[in-house]
Parts: sequence; structure tokens; C-alpha cells
Amino acid sequence: MDRLKEFTERASHSPLIPSIDEAKQTRELKGRSLKDHEVKQLEKQQNRCQDWNQVRVHENFELNSIWNNQFLGSLYLGIFQDTHELGGIKFPSGISNSCLSDCMISDNCLVKDVTLMSQVIMMPSALMINCGRVQGGENLSAEALIISIGNELGGRDLECVAELDLALATKLVFEHEVTYQQEVAESFQSYREKTQCAYSIACSGSLLENCPSAQSFYLGECAQVRGAAQVAHSMVLSSAEEVTEIGAGVILRDSYVQWGTHLDSQAVVESSLMMEYSVAENQAQVHSSLIGPNTHLGKGEVTSSLVGPFVGMHHQSLLIGAIWPEGKGNVGYGANVGSNHSGKAPDQELFPGEGTFFGLGSSIKFPANYSEAPYSLISTGVVTLPQKVSLPFSLINAPTEPISGLSAQINEIMPGWMWSHNGYALMRNEFKFAKRNKARRNEFPTKLGRAELMTLVLKAKAFLTVETTKDIYLAQDIPALGKNFLRESWRVQALESYETFLNYYAFKALFSFLCSGSKEQTTTEVVQAMESSIEFKPFAAILHELNCPETIELCAHYYFELSRTRLEQVEGSRNRDHSRGTKIIADYGAVHHSNEVDELLMKAKQDQKELEARLAIWLK
Repeated sequence: MDRLKEFTERASHSPLIPSIDEAKQTRELKGRSLKDHEVKQLEKQQNRCQDWNQVRVHENFELNSIWNNQFLGSLYLGIFQDTHELGGIKFPSGISNSCLSDCMISDNCLVKDVTLMSQVIMMPSALMINCGRVQGGENLSAEALIISIGNELGGRDLECVAELDLALATKLVFEHEVTYQQEVAESFQSYREKTQCAYSIACSGSLLENCPSAQSFYLGECAQVRGAAQVAHSMVLSSAEEVTEIGAGVILRDSYVQWGTHLDSQAVVESSLMMEYSVAENQAQVHSSLIGPNTHLGKGEVTSSLVGPFVGMHHQSLLIGAIWPEGKGNVGYGANVGSNHSGKAPDQELFPGEGTFFGLGSSIKFPANYSEAPYSLISTGVVTLPQKVSLPFSLINAPTEPISGLSAQINEIMPGWMWSHNGYALMRNEFKFAKRNKARRNEFPTKLGRAELMTLVLKAKAFLTVETTKDIYLAQDIPALGKNFLRESWRVQALESYETFLNYYAFKALFSFLCSGSKEQTTTEVVQAMESSIEFKPFAAILHELNCPETIELCAHYYFELSRTRLEQVEGSRNRDHSRGTKIIADYGAVHHSNEVDELLMKAKQDQKELEARLAIWLK
């Protein structure tokens, strides 16, 4: 199904639209007028009102929960019988020490110490405590939120709605076909019309506490806003099972925040979409960007970027103009990934690859494209030139020694280094992403052994296959290098690493197919059978490119040896860190886990034992 149709179908069953409809229906509640003795009693309880005739109440309205308020304009008040626990203290529902104008306060809400609440609909059991100006009045969702991704001057303008998913957002960033764009505009316009409301809405169980300024907002069910500096023109999606939290000092303006997201400690989010279970904290700044599921912005600035899932940005750094839908990477402290301004205009952009790691203090010059170099690492302090690199698992490092006749700005590249020398990091990423993924509405792969990554490695092998060898290769020899040089020794190692990667995952797929009940007798027959399977067909194409043993028994043994060798490589990469640390730091071993108790390695060894057992059973 087309991504747009998927979104339209999902949105048609979204709880967001019914919740807004319910709030609008609450706005239409008439209630009954106050009786004379009720008015007198309310005034005795220090309540003041311009016109008590404009106050409507629930049929079973009770007086003892309304104290020391000023009422302006039309109001509806429900019944207040429940209590709410805050900080271990139980507060009875009701309204006290507040000024309300043109509001609908549903059953069992708690309104306490609010300077001015105007044009707000509070659904049952919503709480509003110690706030300044809390207002509606502007038609939320009436105007489209447009984000200029990459090029800040436009060209990749992304229209966002509250429930936009990552797959559709990515498609729209690259979609320039006019007819499709019109279909998207029509679908999104219809969605916005259904989610419009001229009143601010606080849904059931939501909390707005210690917030000096809140205007034109939607707080979803059980959303928790505590101590935010400002919430304005924004929708916060939440549910009882996926609570969204907005904490101390946060500024949230002109944005959408999805389920389970956490904003805290003076983060600033403006004109952006924070997708489910994303985090921005510790003064992180997000401007005109889409932040993907599970991505954690601990500090730093993100501007005009589409950032995919599981990107870590835990320190002070910069990310501008990045189109990074695959995510799963890291931006280290002091990394300047933001040279999008050529001195003429901020119109340059960057395409990081899946799993790209920008090292501490690195500086990335635009335009740059690493989308065909997934899981590559740009080393500490390295300055890269504008370039396209198409070699997966690369290490880009400053030269260890000057190369005669070569500019010092040309870095050294070591393709396949992450696979051959840093396997523990790759395995840890797979384990971490699968374990920590909380997203329910977005699907994205977390495994390395995918056909699309293997295809990139196959292409890289072809790039590195040369007719005439040299000591040093440059872009004119191998365009996939970008503005880097490659030593012959590393070219040979890279080919070996890529071959190992392809064999490992291709034969893993073959063995999985065999264990699924395949009855074929030869390797050729198995590969042909895999071609008829939607799941295994991409791997069959890659197996055709490899030198496979003739019998399936040999293939199974070959895969087992590959798996055993891979485990040794991963363990070895961890051993190197431990060995180096113990030579430098006296008590390193006392405070760092050894391989014997490393959770990830223990799991990998257990998996290897299970593979050996399955192989023995299969061979019988």
C-alpha cells in the first residue's frame, strides 16, 4: 500500500480526532442555571462573577468545591467529587484561587491557582495547577506546519501533521511529482480540518502545572506538563499507556509532540515534530526539524533536519541541514555537522548514512553524502571536505603521516574497518536498538544482515576491484573514496572484510531457509527455492554472486565456521579495549567488566551454542 494511503487509513481510526470531537461536544453542553441560594453561597465562598447568568452547571452540581475565584464570560462547570494525588498529597477536585473566562470545566477536574484561564476545554479529571495565562482563541491546526528540510531556503519543504510517520515523511522529502504532492496536500488538509479547534484542550487525566504561559494547545490523555516555560500553538499526543512528559523550563512552540516523548530541562522545540518516544533535554534546541522515534537529544542544536530513529546526540554539538532517515548514529561532543552556509545562502545539505558516527570535534563540510557508506565512523577532530563516499563500514581518519604530493586536507579512509576491527560496536548497536525500541507506529530495521545493506557492500566490492594496483588510491582512481586516499594494504583488507560480511549474512539466510523446512538436496536447488520466497529472494540474488559450496551440508558447516570466526572477531575487538585500558589505568580491570561477564558477549556465546545444537540436529 502507498505510504499516503497507509497514513490516511491509520488516521481514520486515530483516537485523536474523536477526542477533539468530544471536546467540541463538551463545548456545546448547556447545563442548568445556578439557583439563587447557590449564587449566594458561591459569593460567601469568595467567588466573584460579572454575570452569574452566564454560568451553567451540571445537574448535580455541588458548591463546596468552588472557592475564591473570579468568573468572566460564559462558563460550564461539572461535578467535583473525586480526589487527585500530587506529590503524595490528595487534593479534592474543584476550582480555587483562579480566574476563568469562557471555559468548559468537566467532571472531577482540578483547577488551582491559575492567574487566567480563557477559552479552554478541560475534559474529565484534567488538572491545571499554579499556572499563569492559559488560553485558547486561535484555531489550532488551522495552518500547515511546513519544515524546510536540508536546504533552508526550500526545495524539500515537508508539511507535517500531528500523526505523521517516518516512512511517509521520508518519501515526501524526496517526492517532487506534482500530482502526488497535490494528493498529499488534500489529505493533510482534510486531516487538519478534523483536528481544528478554536479552544485549547486538556484531555482526561492530563496535567498542566507550574506553567507561566500556555496558548492554543492540545494536551492528550494523561499528558504531563510540569514546569514548562511555555507551551504555545502545539499538540501533545499522549495516552494512559504512552504518557508524554514535558518538564522544567521547556519551551514548546508551533510543534507536534507524539506519544511517549520526553522533553525536559530547558529544551527548546520550535516548528518541529518530535516522533514517538523521542527525547530532548539539557537545553537541547530543535528548530524546524523532524526528530525520529527513540532518538535522544541530550544537548546541542538540530536545525532543518530529518533525523531518523535511535540517533544519539548527548553532548554539545551541531546538526544542521541533515537528511538522515535511517538514523541509528551518533553526533559526538563538539561535532560541527553544519557547514550548510556557503557564504551566499544556507542552502547546502548533508546525507549521513545509517549508523554514521560523527566523532568528537569533527567538522563536516557540505555538501556531503554518506548514504552509501552506512555504519562509518568519522574520527575525532577530523575535518572532511565536501564529498560523496560509497564504502560501508569505513573509518575516516586524519593521515598518520604526510603523503608526498597530497594535500593535508585529504583524509585517509579504511573501508570495512568497522566490520573487521570494531565488531563489538556493531553487535552492541543491533542488541541495543532491538532492546530499546518502543515505537508502535513506525517500523524500521535494526539488523545489519539486510539485503539493502548487502547490496551496498556488493557495490563497494566492485568499486574496490581494480585492474592495476597502486600504493595510494585517490578519487580519480576509485570515485567511491570521496576526498580521501586509500592505501593498497587497506584495499585488500576491505575486500576481505566485505567478502566476510556478505558470506556471513548470506549463509545465515540460507541456513535459516533450510531450517524452515526446505527439502531441496543441492545448494543450487536451495538458492532457486529461496527465489520463490518473498523473505529470502533478496538473499538468493546475493548468493548467486558468491562462491557457494556444492552441497547444503558443506554450506551449513561453512556458515557455522563463519559464525564462530565472527564471534572471535567481536570478542577480539573488545579484548583490545580491555588490554589497552589495563596498560594505562592501574585499576581498569576492577571497574570494567571482563569479557567473561559482558552481557552482550555472553548472549553471543549462548547464541553460538544454540546454533551449533541446531546444526547438529539439522545434519541428522
